[in-house]
Amino acid sequence: MITIVVQVSSFKPVQVLNSRLDSNMIQLVGGIKYSLKKKEKEFKMLKIRLKRLGAKKAPTYRVIVINSTTKREGKPIEELGYYNPKTKDMKLNKASAEAWISKGAQPTDTVKYLITNCNADGSLNYKKSETVKLSKKAQAKKAAEEEAKKQAEEAAKAEAEAAKAAEAEAAEAKAEEAPAEEAAPEA
Repeated sequence: MITIVVQVSSFKPVQVLNSRLDSNMIQLVGGIKYSLKKKEKEFKMLKIRLKRLGAKKAPTYRVIVINSTTKREGKPIEELGYYNPKTKDMKLNKASAEAWISKGAQPTDTVKYLITNCNADGSLNYKKSETVKLSKKAQAKKAAEEEAKKQAEEAAKAEAEAAKAAEAEAAEAKAEEAPAEEAAPEA
């Protein structure tokens, strides 16, 4: 049995009747129902994602923290910075982003890349990939050069082994002659 004294006005205290309602609802004297549960905004998962701005074919983005169910251009909870993919220009509040991640906000893949490659001052540490794509002719020529280089290395190895073997034979022959010369004067 729950008995709670609730003061409805400053003069009349009212006792709560024992009721078999939902655990979050109680019934006051006089039939008034009162909810114990406060009306709270329930947030779904928070995301750290990009909000698109700029003209057609010239995008710029803001890095924002937003509820996952809101649309891309919706009102953000917090703006963390901006990013321009054309010029690789970026300014990001890295400390705030890491604080949001520690609170449970999930960054998208692109934002995760931006946060990990961000300098201490918030600028992007961009590493340009240096892979050069060759045409089929150039690839064939490069493969032929590599094959010729391998064959030259193998030939040099074979010559070095042959020279070592010749030196070893000469050393053995010299070693056999020396004991024979020593044995002859004793006899």
